[in-house]
Amino acid sequence: MENIQKHLIILWSRDEYRLRLTRIREHMSASSVDAILLSDNANIYYLTGRVFAGYAYVTLKGEPIYFVRRPVGLSGDSVVYIRKPEEITGSIGMAAPQSIGIELDVLPYSAVQRLVPLFPGAELKNASSIMRSVRAIKPPMALQMLRESGERHARVYSRIPGLFQEGMSDYDLQVE
Repeated sequence: MENIQKHLIILWSRDEYRLRLTRIREHMSASSVDAILLSDNANIYYLTGRVFAGYAYVTLKGEPIYFVRRPVGLSGDSVVYIRKPEEITGSIGMAAPQSIGIELDVLPYSAVQRLVPLFPGAELKNASSIMRSVRAIKPPMALQMLRESGERHARVYSRIPGLFQEGMSDYDLQVE
């Protein structure tokens, strides 16, 4: 049997993760959403610091549950492996929320049609606008990463005048 190396699902520091989770919950509460089911890569990355195929189920209280299809080898108390979305319901182990946010702006209609029956009686709301609002204001760590990236880019681009020669192809410049 293949030895699968385990990787934690959350890559942010504990403080950064808590900050991001708190911001999501504040926006959920302001939008009267009891739970959201995230599947968009940008939103999953915002919360966890990693991208995986699956869903992140976030409620106003308690720990989020991560429903992972792939890759195999992610670990954590809140990781549940699924093959299809219909397996989510049995894993949540609680009553359906009164309102559920799903990313209606980014999910295909067929995917939404599969997810809505998992939350019977819940009012359907658009989580895309919630997550756009959350991600619009960058946390301090993200601002620091942007600054560092900008500094690296500036160093690279400052070298171009000394490397470029008239008649040089784009490829040759890239090699230099």
